[in-house]
Amino acid sequence: MALAALAAAACAGPPQEVGRYDPLNPGQPRVEERTPVRNFEALIGARQLEDDEAWDPLDDQFEVGLGFQIPLLGERSEARLDLADYVDWDFGIRYAFDQSDVSGVSVGQPDRELDAETWDASIGLLVTPGAEEAWIRPYVGVGAALLYTDVEFLGPTGFGRDSSTLFTAYARGGVRFRFRQGQYFGIDARWLFGDDGDVDGLDASAEALSVAFLFGARF
Repeated sequence: MALAALAAAACAGPPQEVGRYDPLNPGQPRVEERTPVRNFEALIGARQLEDDEAWDPLDDQFEVGLGFQIPLLGERSEARLDLADYVDWDFGIRYAFDQSDVSGVSVGQPDRELDAETWDASIGLLVTPGAEEAWIRPYVGVGAALLYTDVEFLGPTGFGRDSSTLFTAYARGGVRFRFRQGQYFGIDARWLFGDDGDVDGLDASAEALSVAFLFGARF
């Protein structure tokens, strides 16, 4: 999934120019140039769970994701920009996992492979100030996320397994670097916090910090 998204971002062309008025051909209809206002991006990085002791040895998780942003107020006017024109709806889905081999909890028990998986769907608002043509554009955002976690863990009384669904809030920030028209890469940091309940069987919080590289396209 991540490789397909990266290929789509890399192959995406510049924004389409559907036509301009040509004074030498006045009979041709005038069609305005489209301005790219939507972002599609792929992310790859790592998620560090804050509750290290409870999650150990599954607290360092590999993470991949997809993101999509659209303007908060619809199409933007190049003639007049205000603060709302720099605010986007921020949609995302991420998948994080980790695996680890551990010894049995008592003599004679076999070694076990522990694993943890988390699906993370989110919606929020993202603020990206600066001109559209800028080569460097920082951003910040906040929102809510729904997490589904499935984990096989080692507890004080032995091995166990648990699945939990949690609601959390998130804050994220980063910077995008445009390397050609309509395409960019960047660095993203995202913090999950304020989960309503713990992962029950593990008695652990789902709070986490993610750091990822992102590759995106504007259209």
